[in-house]
Amino acid sequence: APLLNTALLRAYARLHPAVPALAAATKLWAKAEGVCGAQEGHLSSYALALMALYCLQVVPCLRFPTLPVPTSFGTGAEDDDPPAPLQWHWPGPERPLPRLICCFFRFFAADFRWGSEVV
Repeated sequence: APLLNTALLRAYARLHPAVPALAAATKLWAKAEGVCGAQEGHLSSYALALMALYCLQVVPCLRFPTLPVPTSFGTGAEDDDPPAPLQWHWPGPERPLPRLICCFFRFFAADFRWGSEVV
């Protein structure tokens, strides 16, 4: 599964630099606050990256695309990554990283339906 996880994040990172930037920012925040690390009973770095990606996909002003997953995804084939669209642009102006971070925290604090919504 680690190769599958890496391939998924790599495919989204190729789509737009906001994905690795927001994932890294949330991971840095979580480490600074002591709430990152599966061994300690906290969310893993991968879980935080998925939360960042989910936020990018569902917040109405962002609407990051969902990539199709081919049947060979995660099998070790050379062309294992899901295909990314040739081009994708934000609907409207680009969002700077500080704004995306605020959007992430606002989404999970106010909009995410804890207990009934799954990332």
